[in-house]
Amino acid sequence: MGPSTSRFFTNTPPYLRIKNIITYNIKNNITYNIKNVLKNIIENITTHPIKNTISRFGNPPITKCSLGELNFERIINDPKLRHDLNFELEIAFRPNYDGPRGVQKKATAKAYWEALAKELAQYFAQRYELHPTASCNTTTPELHNRPLLPSQRRLPQMFRTIKAILKSLVPETECFAIDQTLDVEFLLQQLEKGVCDLVSLSDWLGKLLMGSCSPCRDPLVRKMVKTIQEAASNQDARGLVDGIEQLFVILETMKLDVANHQIRALKILMFEDSVQFERRFFEDKINLGLPVANAWGWYQSSVQQARSYEEVGDDSNLDIFTKAVIDLVIGNDPTLPDTFLYDIGRLQALQADFQISLSKKIHGETFIRVLEYLGHSANLPLSTYDALLQRISKLEDTSRVKGLWSAQLEEHLVLEIVRTAYSVCKITSLPTDEHVTIAKQYLEDVKSLQHEDLECELRNDLEEIVDRELSAICHLTPLQIQNHYQPNPMFPRPETERDDLWSIGERLAHVIVLHWRIWAPILYLKPWEAIEQQQAQPDVTVRRMRRKSYSAPDLGLL
Repeated sequence: MGPSTSRFFTNTPPYLRIKNIITYNIKNNITYNIKNVLKNIIENITTHPIKNTISRFGNPPITKCSLGELNFERIINDPKLRHDLNFELEIAFRPNYDGPRGVQKKATAKAYWEALAKELAQYFAQRYELHPTASCNTTTPELHNRPLLPSQRRLPQMFRTIKAILKSLVPETECFAIDQTLDVEFLLQQLEKGVCDLVSLSDWLGKLLMGSCSPCRDPLVRKMVKTIQEAASNQDARGLVDGIEQLFVILETMKLDVANHQIRALKILMFEDSVQFERRFFEDKINLGLPVANAWGWYQSSVQQARSYEEVGDDSNLDIFTKAVIDLVIGNDPTLPDTFLYDIGRLQALQADFQISLSKKIHGETFIRVLEYLGHSANLPLSTYDALLQRISKLEDTSRVKGLWSAQLEEHLVLEIVRTAYSVCKITSLPTDEHVTIAKQYLEDVKSLQHEDLECELRNDLEEIVDRELSAICHLTPLQIQNHYQPNPMFPRPETERDDLWSIGERLAHVIVLHWRIWAPILYLKPWEAIEQQQAQPDVTVRRMRRKSYSAPDLGLL
């Protein structure tokens, strides 16, 4: 058994460790089987300091296929993007690492880069050719020509991926140079023989990228080139992987820059055609069997309910739909009709905001009662009342959208109400237990006895705001509606129109008018028999043509 090699595995770069051990062995005339030592070295390098990962073939985290979601055809035919443009004109793509799926993406990417570092470690190890000495008759051709296992061959696919992405980003005139320089088989042979000039390769990549990317990305490219060159000079596999990872980030960034430029150039055209595009898209989906029975039934039940109270003409369909959507917002129902697929987040935000407004109303009424109990009869400054509601809003957890307060939070809210009432009444002492108990009782009374009245009052105000907004925007084009809601510093709105309820009403009216334009002619205003017949006999030509046309990118939007 030879001497221990553990002391060579400290902070020294992995491939200088091999050299140190070999030099130490030859200098001290050690004559044990050097093949066993080298096997031990390789095993240590692949386990320290890099963790073991799943042995399997794997593509890089960023591929031409994943970036293909940003191609022009995919962008122009993305119905969700066109829909979102109606509400946020300055929209842009970004890498999506949100939620559980984003966490999984990061974990997969980390495992890939760690596995690639282990593979590069073995390629670097093959650069050391040992020569026999007087005391050692064993040479190492087996190490120099040692084949990698199939599970360790990630480099070929990585080179092919880089080559494919580069050819999709640079002008066609550069593609021949890419084919010549990134000859995958030749690069692998150079790596196996230890003659691959990574320094020159990274320098060529840097010049190619800086000639095609935005000037603001040049610092990233220079940093990538420097990282790869330093790692190649020091034979540092981990550093080399860091540089390769930076290269893939740059390639993704360049693709995002191109996609976002295309959106900026075409957004007006996409914007104006969004309603017609979505209508065609969903009509084709209905023909292909999209389940819409629940949404159609939801609207028809609203029609029957409205007509049971009063006579409603055919020209009042939009009014019925408006009341039905307001019911969805006020009722805080988590189950929304399937036709609101692209507006679920917006409606859930409106539901939460309405519950916050109702909570403010309840606490404001409690505050008035506490002031009356303390004997305050003068007019209450509006600024004091608004400031209290703002503090209450900050105290409340916005995740509680159903009007349910925990005991601890309720205690804080009651104390804030009493403290503000003391300030108005010029009482300098701390809130007494008696007044806190009375305020808590008032709050319970308001929630139990006046909740429905306050909610009905807010509903009437909201309906009035929505009706007014619909009258203003129902005849406008999508772009005109977007401009209508853009703040104009030259003509600020009156103070009364800047409260929370006005914001809810404006956003809700925008959702209602666009949704009605898309779905009314293809679903809500159609008899169910016509829809069933449409689904039973779909247009085969439309099916074949449009299946290839519509897509939805799996990337987030700013």
